[in-house]
Amino acid sequence: MLVQGPTVEITCTECEEPEVVPVPPTPPQTLISWLSCPQAVTFVGDNLWFITTDDGDPTDTAYFAIWNGSYWETIYSTTTTNTDPVHDPSGDYWQWDEPPIDVYTKGDITVVVLYRMHYYASYDEFADGADVFAFSGDTLLGNTYIVGETIPAVAGPLYKPTYGQHSLLIDSTDKVHLILGTLNYDTYDYHVFDFTSSDNGVSFVPVDVTGAQGFLGEPYFLTETSAGVLYMCQNATTNCIWKSLDHGATWAVHANGAFKTFVKDFRLLNDVFFAIDRNAVTGYIYIKRSTDGSTWSTVHSVAKETTFSVGVLGYDGTYYYAVCNYRNSTNPSGDTGYNEVYRSSDGLNWSTVSTFSDYAIKPPTNYSTSSLAVSGSRLAYTFWYAETIVGSDRLMAVWESVDRGVTWTVLSTLFSDQTGGSGAPD
Repeated sequence: MLVQGPTVEITCTECEEPEVVPVPPTPPQTLISWLSCPQAVTFVGDNLWFITTDDGDPTDTAYFAIWNGSYWETIYSTTTTNTDPVHDPSGDYWQWDEPPIDVYTKGDITVVVLYRMHYYASYDEFADGADVFAFSGDTLLGNTYIVGETIPAVAGPLYKPTYGQHSLLIDSTDKVHLILGTLNYDTYDYHVFDFTSSDNGVSFVPVDVTGAQGFLGEPYFLTETSAGVLYMCQNATTNCIWKSLDHGATWAVHANGAFKTFVKDFRLLNDVFFAIDRNAVTGYIYIKRSTDGSTWSTVHSVAKETTFSVGVLGYDGTYYYAVCNYRNSTNPSGDTGYNEVYRSSDGLNWSTVSTFSDYAIKPPTNYSTSSLAVSGSRLAYTFWYAETIVGSDRLMAVWESVDRGVTWTVLSTLFSDQTGGSGAPD
């Protein structure tokens, strides 16, 4: 969305009417203080969107911005306080913080999910709820808050709000699906729910996918075939992949999967299953392929002994993509990493087409995620805590490619990282 700037009149002695010359809007210059938080990208038509939060305390602000070709322009923001006496009687705080941001766009509809993290002294971090923002174009349709305690027959909060990604989907019938897990800390029963919406993400109804099960872990991924069959993958060695033949009304186990430790992405691309599988011990990355979701083969592997690595998949109708981030340091300061872009024309034979570096004050962890948006020959990419150095500032970063991943340009944002103090490291 471009904003028309002010106009000035130029006196013209040879004209009957004054000439009106548009003055381009001046890009905002004020940096927004930010404590390393998740970020996500998506294409809405030709517009590249960027979504993040500022991880403030005692208030948090969520930002939705569009790249107008020169700078990022905020189209919507909302602020919340980090106290909730109803769900947080202990006085511990909660905020839009560590969990990744989930986003899905289909046509003019964009649905974005931010997760509320609770910081209880007795339990580590887990979610108290999920904030769902639904847009038509750049107009907000609604903001729905899903709280774990309100799920029928389940006592307990949402658990570590989808430390994965792509658990959000708008299916072929335009129904919105959001996969969330809950954990009862008394019985230790663990459920995975499919929250469905028939009004573009404004309201949701929960469907229990798995029933009570032992804790299997997360993240969760959701994808759909061209015939309308839904598949959900959870990070588990048993009952890993679930299937729905009726757009989420009922679910059944499909396969156990054949993954190493952490599935970093799982989706159908051109009606073929692909997954990025990470071995938590070695850090090696495997791109896996399956025609039925049951039998998997490794089509590409990267034997890099990295401490942390994340990956994300995409497809533009011509090429399959996998973009992976690697880091060799656990030092939370001054951690420089690099990203490799793998590409394939047939999904079987992969090659590296580009590599670019980054900086992140907080390196990714086993639960970190990355975000890849695809629109024709354009790609946009970012990951958890992604930054770049501009002068003396560390700014959140998005990378864009207009030639199908061969070259990349960094699009610096106005969010200045204050995690380790202002300014770039020495």
